[in-house]
Amino acid sequence: MKIVGRYEIERELGRGGMSVVHLAYDTRLNRKVAIKIMHPHLASREEARKRFLQEAKAIARLKHPNILEVYDYEATDAQTSYIVSEYIDGVTIRQFFEGKTVNHAEIMALIAYPIFDALAHAHEHKIIHRDIKPENLMLRKNGTPVLMDFGIAHLIDAETLTATGAVIGSPAHMAPEVVNGESLGFKSDIFSMGTVLYWITCGVLPFTASHPAALFRKILECHYEPVQEIKPSTLKYLSRLIESCLKRDPADRPESAMKIAADLKSFLYEIGITDIPAELEWLYQDFDGYQEALGNRMIPFYMASAENYIEKKSMAQGIDRLNRILSLNPQHEEANRLLEELTSREGYWKNGLFFVFLGLLAGLILFFILPAREDQQKIQPQNITMTKEKITKTEKSQPTQASTTQINTTQINTTQANLTPTIKTKNRILNLKSNLTDTEIFIDQQAYGKAFELNSRYPNGISLEDLLSYEILFKHPNCPEKSIVVDLTEHKEPILSIRHTCIAKKAKVTLDSLKNNKTTIEPIKKKEIENKEVKVSPKKTNMPQMEAKFKINTRLKNADVYLDGKYYGKVFEIEIKGGLPLLSHQEYGLLIKNEGCKDFKDQLYFETANGLIMRSYHCEHKPAKLKITSPIELDVYVDNKPMGKSNQEILIDMNDFSAKAKVMLFNPMNNVLKTQFEVKLDADKLTQRNIN
Repeated sequence: MKIVGRYEIERELGRGGMSVVHLAYDTRLNRKVAIKIMHPHLASREEARKRFLQEAKAIARLKHPNILEVYDYEATDAQTSYIVSEYIDGVTIRQFFEGKTVNHAEIMALIAYPIFDALAHAHEHKIIHRDIKPENLMLRKNGTPVLMDFGIAHLIDAETLTATGAVIGSPAHMAPEVVNGESLGFKSDIFSMGTVLYWITCGVLPFTASHPAALFRKILECHYEPVQEIKPSTLKYLSRLIESCLKRDPADRPESAMKIAADLKSFLYEIGITDIPAELEWLYQDFDGYQEALGNRMIPFYMASAENYIEKKSMAQGIDRLNRILSLNPQHEEANRLLEELTSREGYWKNGLFFVFLGLLAGLILFFILPAREDQQKIQPQNITMTKEKITKTEKSQPTQASTTQINTTQINTTQANLTPTIKTKNRILNLKSNLTDTEIFIDQQAYGKAFELNSRYPNGISLEDLLSYEILFKHPNCPEKSIVVDLTEHKEPILSIRHTCIAKKAKVTLDSLKNNKTTIEPIKKKEIENKEVKVSPKKTNMPQMEAKFKINTRLKNADVYLDGKYYGKVFEIEIKGGLPLLSHQEYGLLIKNEGCKDFKDQLYFETANGLIMRSYHCEHKPAKLKITSPIELDVYVDNKPMGKSNQEILIDMNDFSAKAKVMLFNPMNNVLKTQFEVKLDADKLTQRNIN
């Protein structure tokens, strides 16, 4: 039996281009562990060992229920460099979903939420995973997803990517900037997660090819089949989430893993999935039974959500929910009734628009073409060439059946020879402009690119589906965000033009800039939220301000709440009042304080009144402090983990306000256990014990 340090190797669990993973036995702490041993050709390189050690130390500091816990590491020996972690007796995401058909994309959201939450924790500690793929995501036997193998992908040599025309490892999950040899960032992890979510939802990877060169070309072009073409029943919100993660430009991807996690959690609550650990365990234990039950469970929640969105005039989201209900139950009477009502309402103004347009077209023909013919007859009476006018009108009939009603688009195609410009309206055409060409433009939270890119991407304008309203967002780093809701019931024109005017901050002129004949724009700096001296200036806007109630979703009802430095009371007091009133288009600095927890700071801002604004608050516990006093220096283990030396103050991460812990003291000279005992630890408090 091979022995590495104090670990007895039992059997191999897996191998990759970086290392081999073994199941091992810790002879000191009497437990099973997983030990990852670097390949000798990498371990022999001092730089690789140094990076390996740095990564191991950084990852060992990550404490999150969905991140693999690191126990020990060694990277000084050129022969054997290794990382020791907890052993998870479960299956990978690849093993769990292989051969299964996911009927509900909501299952993807259930799996994705804790993983994005774990990624957000890692990103907060400035750690990029670099190698996210189904094989590096595991499920414990209670269904809890665990993120594995942090921080090693950048060490893999190019030679490990290919082997005789076959793709090995994780190239299919690489972000375009990684393939292109550019610097990677946190959003590279978001892209890789997008490929995993696509695979879970659709059953296939977004990028596949027979050899690496073709695969990398597809990734660089971001060429893949849209989610709804493979799985038409997928909620648009979820398909857009996946596709937004797969954007070519990192700037077009969601802003952070934390934002995605928060959105997914809100979505899961919207459809009645509130006890996420229990749902995950049910899914793991009985996949088919869970899928069957989930479809019926979601319908009443989707119905309530659809009615809520329609009441607030957010028709796109409401119709999306109704269509999802009908994909689950095509005979659902209330969903069919609502969709038919919306369709009929839409048909009234579309029919009117058609006749108005036809009248305008006839006027144009009489005004421009007939006089031109008379002039031609006067000048060339013997050589008259008549231009034949051809007007084609096509209109789809309005739907008459209520079952499985979808919003259909009325198509009006009108062409005329020698008439410029030719107006075509398949859906509605939207032309968007901005005085600053690098302004980013979003429609219903989907990125459409920067203003200067729209002319080349959409030369004829952006074609909108015939829904009733859209939210258009203009974002620029030196201007306040501007949100415009376009209600198509109020705009009858086939072509809508909207111009955004951004007044940027004044240029900051310095002596150096004058010498170089240049000026620099001073960036807008995000306000830091201090304890009680927070002053956040409202965003300047001409938009009418609306009011919404702000509430905090937390079990810590005694936590203290501050807005812009002003104390508003405890959470339970705010709940009794029905929430705090906030105004739209204004920033607020939020601070939540609770004993034993790290201060929670956030910025609040909203564009439209949704009636209620929620923020979830979970205590990130401050570490407990432990000091063991002894005549000689001893190795201190807490709950079987090496934590430091005696006669020093040791910080111990906490998952609760207080906990009992097992302390073991070893003599480092002979590695013999001197004593062991149990102590009670409290977050942000010092526990002391004297050993003779």
